[in-house]
Amino acid sequence: MRWSFLVATSPPDLDSGIDPGKQLAAYQAHPIVRPFGILEGILSLIVIMSLAERMQAKTPILMRFAVIAASIFTALSVTISIALISSISSIAPVNDISANRAFGAMLTGLVTAGYHAWGWALLLTGYAALRTGLLPKIPSYLILAYGIVAIPQFAVSQLQYLRGGLLFPLSMIWLGIVLLRKPKPSAIEREGSK
Repeated sequence: MRWSFLVATSPPDLDSGIDPGKQLAAYQAHPIVRPFGILEGILSLIVIMSLAERMQAKTPILMRFAVIAASIFTALSVTISIALISSISSIAPVNDISANRAFGAMLTGLVTAGYHAWGWALLLTGYAALRTGLLPKIPSYLILAYGIVAIPQFAVSQLQYLRGGLLFPLSMIWLGIVLLRKPKPSAIEREGSK
């Protein structure tokens, strides 16, 4: 039962090695699947927008492009989740494996495009963080590295393991800690309070 839920929460992927028949059976057993993509997209946009608010004064153009790229990622992530939830319910009851494979190929392309846009958002954010000095250097470099790895992932699929391995948890957990702390006042704010 637990295995079928894990299969049901992942989109049909051509390279996953999961038997399409078992995947369709898992979708039938768990009709509501993959709401995580909606949450992932919205939270990612919130993170980039909060960073843009911090760095807007010193790097406005970089952060505008980062917000645009994060918005593209959010739109694709929500689209993929809604397509998976609504479309698989018509494919699973008839056990149409060829439709599942075609649907999986389409979703794989959308997922790759989404992570490409997310890579640009993180690359621009990491570069802006290094230029402004408003974030510590280590998370700034980790975010920059994550962006650099995510951008060419559509051409070099092996990079997805590096992107999803250590870079993502390290950069996002550290970034979360930094964002939860109160930001240090800038030199202009300190002089203005005197």
